[in-house]
Amino acid sequence: MRLEIVLLAGMTLFNSMDAGAEPLKCKSFTGTVTLEPDPACQVAARPERRTAFPDATFTGLCFVGRVENAKLDGNDIMLATSVSGVTSPPVFPNSNGVFAAVTVLTLIEKNKPETLVFRDTGVFLADGEVFEQLVLVEGSGRFNGAQGVIQIQGNEFAGAPAIGTLCTHSAK
Repeated sequence: MRLEIVLLAGMTLFNSMDAGAEPLKCKSFTGTVTLEPDPACQVAARPERRTAFPDATFTGLCFVGRVENAKLDGNDIMLATSVSGVTSPPVFPNSNGVFAAVTVLTLIEKNKPETLVFRDTGVFLADGEVFEQLVLVEGSGRFNGAQGVIQIQGNEFAGAPAIGTLCTHSAK
């Protein structure tokens, strides 16, 4: 069973404990992530930092990116961009190749930007590949109060597939 399904089942169960809460509507997310180095480390200056990752210390290893062919439940997203940065200390400080990071993904549909903030854990694999899991910690617009997980595996500089599930309180 995929870790993503287990995590989402747990989040859904936790959410259902609040009898007055609106039920979650889950949608698949897919796309291809391509990153390039970001010497300015734009993620460190994001306004979401105050609430979603105030404790993050960035190592200077930061990226800007785009998500090509981004789809939410099979529907095209007009534009998807990201800023991200490796944080210190990593989740497992003595493990070779394991890292922690923060990613801010901006989705734009119908000229309306919405932001998703993720805490990431990953491992650098052979030949420049990475396996990374992004856990949603904050969102704006229809993603306010959302839950979700996205997994990325491959060479993010050449284009790596991203797949996941995003669950919102909105049917939109």
